[in-house]
Amino acid sequence: MRITSQNKYRSAVATAAARDAWYSELSTDSSGALGTNGLAIDHDTLYLKAAGGCSLQALDITRTGKVGLQALVLPSSTGRLVDWSTAAHDERLVAAGDEHGVVA
Repeated sequence: MRITSQNKYRSAVATAAARDAWYSELSTDSSGALGTNGLAIDHDTLYLKAAGGCSLQALDITRTGKVGLQALVLPSSTGRLVDWSTAAHDERLVAAGDEHGVVA
């Protein structure tokens, strides 16, 4: 007689959330992969680089679904955004960009 232990979750299947819970209709920058500077989260706001790379989109992460034109757009400068971050202690967003190829 052989006794084996079996994982009780072996037959569990991971399922994605319903499409109603996805963020959709976002106009994000697709020029590069999301890395360490791909997004920033502050309390209940998610900041993503918008299409074109010169502005950020601010999303309310407490609401999901179709975003469309409801996302706040924060224009930055004439150059492309390079990096951005949030400071939780004083609720500020800091962004750095390049001006004509020169990182400022």
